[in-house]
Amino acid sequence: MLQCLLANTPLRIILIVPFVVQITVAVSLTAWLSIRNGQKAVDNVADDLWQEIAARTVSYVTQYTRIPQGVIADTLAHQQLNLTDLTDIDLLTRYLWHQMQHHKGLFITAVGYETGEVVGVGVTKEGQMAIRAIDPGQTQLHTYAVSGQGDRGERISVDNFDLKSRPWYRNAVMAGQLTWTDIYPNHDPPFNILSAVSPLYDTETKQLIGVTNATLSLWQISNFLEQLEIGRSGQIFIMERTGDLVASSTGEPLSHIDPTVERKTWKRLNALESSDAQVRQTAEHLIEQFGNLRQIQQVERTEFIANGTREIVQITPFSDDLGLDWLIVIVVPESDFMAQIHANTRNTLWLCLGALALATASSILTARWITEPLLRLNQVAKEITQKSLRSTSFPEEIATSPTREVSELSHSFKQMTQQLQESFTVLQESEANFKNLAANVPGAIFHYILYPDGTDKVLYMSAGCYQLWEIEAHVVEANASILWEMVDPEDLSGMHASIRKSAHTLDRWNWEWRITTPSGRRKWLQGIGQPTQNPDSSVLWHTLILDVSDRKAAEIQLQDLTNRLELATRAAKIGIWDWDVVTNCLLWDERMYELYDIPPGDFYQIYEAWETALHPDDLEASRSALQQALNGEKDFNCEFRIRWSDGTVRYIEAHAIVQRDAQEQPVRMIGVNFDISDRKQAEEQLIYSALHDTLTDLPNRALLTSRLELAIQRAQRSPTYHFAVLFLDLDQFKVINDSLGHLVGDQLLLIVAQKLQSTIRLTDVAARLGGDEFVLLLEQIPDLSTVIHIAERLLAEFNRPTPIDGHNIFVTTSIGIVWGSNTYTEASDLLRDADIALYRAKAKGRNRYEIFDAEMHVQAVKRMTLEHDLRTAIDQQEFIPYYQPIVDLNTRQLTGFECLIRWQHPMRGFISPTDFIAIAEETGLISTISQWILQSACEQVVIWQHQFPDLEDLRISINLSGQDLRQPTLVEMIQQTLTNTQLSATSLTLEITESLLIENIKATIHLLGQLRDLGIRISIDDFGTGYSSLSYLYNLPADYLKIDQSFVGKMRPGDKNYKIVQAVVSMSDQLQLGAIAEGIEMEEQLAWLKALGCELGQGYFFSGPLSSIAATDLLATGRTL
Repeated sequence: MLQCLLANTPLRIILIVPFVVQITVAVSLTAWLSIRNGQKAVDNVADDLWQEIAARTVSYVTQYTRIPQGVIADTLAHQQLNLTDLTDIDLLTRYLWHQMQHHKGLFITAVGYETGEVVGVGVTKEGQMAIRAIDPGQTQLHTYAVSGQGDRGERISVDNFDLKSRPWYRNAVMAGQLTWTDIYPNHDPPFNILSAVSPLYDTETKQLIGVTNATLSLWQISNFLEQLEIGRSGQIFIMERTGDLVASSTGEPLSHIDPTVERKTWKRLNALESSDAQVRQTAEHLIEQFGNLRQIQQVERTEFIANGTREIVQITPFSDDLGLDWLIVIVVPESDFMAQIHANTRNTLWLCLGALALATASSILTARWITEPLLRLNQVAKEITQKSLRSTSFPEEIATSPTREVSELSHSFKQMTQQLQESFTVLQESEANFKNLAANVPGAIFHYILYPDGTDKVLYMSAGCYQLWEIEAHVVEANASILWEMVDPEDLSGMHASIRKSAHTLDRWNWEWRITTPSGRRKWLQGIGQPTQNPDSSVLWHTLILDVSDRKAAEIQLQDLTNRLELATRAAKIGIWDWDVVTNCLLWDERMYELYDIPPGDFYQIYEAWETALHPDDLEASRSALQQALNGEKDFNCEFRIRWSDGTVRYIEAHAIVQRDAQEQPVRMIGVNFDISDRKQAEEQLIYSALHDTLTDLPNRALLTSRLELAIQRAQRSPTYHFAVLFLDLDQFKVINDSLGHLVGDQLLLIVAQKLQSTIRLTDVAARLGGDEFVLLLEQIPDLSTVIHIAERLLAEFNRPTPIDGHNIFVTTSIGIVWGSNTYTEASDLLRDADIALYRAKAKGRNRYEIFDAEMHVQAVKRMTLEHDLRTAIDQQEFIPYYQPIVDLNTRQLTGFECLIRWQHPMRGFISPTDFIAIAEETGLISTISQWILQSACEQVVIWQHQFPDLEDLRISINLSGQDLRQPTLVEMIQQTLTNTQLSATSLTLEITESLLIENIKATIHLLGQLRDLGIRISIDDFGTGYSSLSYLYNLPADYLKIDQSFVGKMRPGDKNYKIVQAVVSMSDQLQLGAIAEGIEMEEQLAWLKALGCELGQGYFFSGPLSSIAATDLLATGRTL
């Protein structure tokens, strides 16, 4: 590649370019080293600057924050050692004044007493010392001037002052020891202050007598930071982990009035709100870099780009023993250090560029002096090549040069020209003879050359070119690609490969390919050529091309017929055989040997050799079919098995016809064999799949039913034969599927299937009916105790955790057992009764077994009837809403109603919700009922609010079931109902039982949060009867806790129920929730609940559930009950 490039490049360029490139590389390397060394210098200067500034800042802040700690320590020592009588106001004032004189950095120091007195000495906004005090018997803070001895002067002002609301006082009392307050703004003038505080205790009684404080003004730290030199435009600031600024070198106020609060309130300035762009952008970068400022626990170094400038940042954590936790941040633009370095680099580059220009000019002049005579000689050579070599004579005057080498080159060039003229004459005569020969050869002769770079060319093409390609020879010689374009795409890659191979091995090239001529004719061509390698590594072929289309057409037709026959027999898996009955010679085709897996050399061509290949069990039937065909009774059609040498069994279908002589005697049989093994296997697989579960490979319902029917028949035949059916269902399997996914659920079902199979005997059956339902058929069981023992083993096995994909899954099972006897006649009856027993086990709490009895069947029929009536009740709207008042226990004022549902059955009268709600939840009908009751209750409240304008705050409480909570559209449905009825969301309270929370508490919390966001209130019903974690209650978006009536109805002062009610009320107070007591029926219960602090209640003491008419009449009489 480089040689080719140099061959096309002028000599002047070759002489000039390397020299210029060398100079350019030298200049670039100089510039790069200059910038790199400059960058290292910047990093070194930055390191020194950061270390010095950070050390000075840490030292100053440490010393400054120790001032108030020392003052507090002195005060505590004076108090504990009775060095100063802190109860003497004047003496205490002078002591504090001396402390202020001694510690110039203090802003104020003071002592406040539990009795309300305050004595303090501090600095006013004018910078003067002043005394602030609340004397005994006073409630206002008096400010006095200070004399030269620390005594009170004239009074300056009087202000309102609440000692115990001050941050420094509250913090000290809560801490119980020396501590820091939070930083808080001082509004006059506006700057932030920080106080060290400590409680004062009586040395004898250890009772709190007051608090002492020493306060710093943080603007002094800002003044110190402003005096530090941090480059030309660098900044330093100190902030808390929350981002609030402690001090800053920017000089901006670090506290301001909060515009979001109506009342004038001062707020601290956060670094993200700084008016200084450098500080603000640095804080944004730190939050983006670390996510949380609390993550920074050591000195960190980082950088970012702001407005095209690289900003270098160092963060140094600062803390002390009393809880200060600040970050000292230094940010310096890189440009502060790089300005002089960039100037030096520019000067260096200009000097290098000047040297480059001078060197380039010198190289151009030298190259011109060397190449001028060579260029003149080159021009003479071009003139000779452009004329006919025979008619060209070398000029007497050729390019001359003062250099010896060019003169010798001119003389040699003249001699070479004369020799070429003589050779050219001989070559022309030889070419004429060759063209005459080529014109008389069939096909075409051409010379083809392939160059090392992959390009090619036709150097010569005979006149036969047109007969083959329908293109004149001179066109091909000008553009060889025309021939390649005619080659059939399917042959193109192979043809290229054959040429490359011939060029590599120099073996003769022989290839056949298809072309499409310009007229659209399709031809087969054959090329034969001998390659020769040239000195330049190119390869030249002298090639003969022939049209072989007629021959190829015949070959292709013959091959096509052969292939069709072969494909037909192979596709049908047909083997053909011919048996001479008279001579017993049996001939097979190749496919027959493949079908029987017998090498041709191992097969004796007689009938008995065929019989040895048959499966022994099918031999007799095959002989019989063959004999019937020979006897003329029927054609030979037979299926049989053969056994291969490796033991594999294959299925064969055979058909044959019999040829007979003049006497109708069989002389010959010609037949075919088909391999039908795949069809047989597919049939067997279909039968197996029809009888087995696709996931667990256990028997399915069809196979189980068949086995149950056999067991029933056997029990009816033999009185001593007994069997049992166990119907299993996994408890809470849907929760596992919904939470961990169907893949984990499927894996769990596979493990369950393995457990069941490992528990039973080989003669028993473990089947899967679908979902998480399994059935065991235990046969030949001696007694019921054996069945119970197996059920208990299963329960124990399921109580162990099952590890799946990193999860320890706990899943239990419920089992329904039916003892099989001769009284059963249908398998469906067995499964029905086992299902009923299973339902009873689940109803009794799951993770247990139940044995079917006649009473269960009666109950199942009743339940089915009730379910049918329930569906009818929904269609016929037989439900009626009832309303029970909810009352404020202190005022006896009605605050709202709880909506309760009643079923008015046309035949059975009123049916209690306890009799039908559970069935409604199991069948999924509860969602329809809940939607109806919600719509009805909301409409009724709107009617009441319009009828009684003073009842705008009237609320309605409605219960939600577990099915409701699992509805994905619950929130949208409630929103739509509120919109349709025009009821405010604040008038609606939704109640959920505590037990529903533990099913999926995280999802429930999220759902209740969405409802709370709408303004709907949430009440936890039957609180205290479930098992919810108290830790979740703190996060639960609830408004009320309802105390279950089972506690209220049985409570007596001091007993367990009373203490439970007391605990729930106390917990509701701690969680800031309202408490509602259910089931209040007596005056004394009301008194006890009021004494415990319960706010709301309901029960028959006030009113039972009322119809809408009765509730309206109650509201008309007033809200007091």
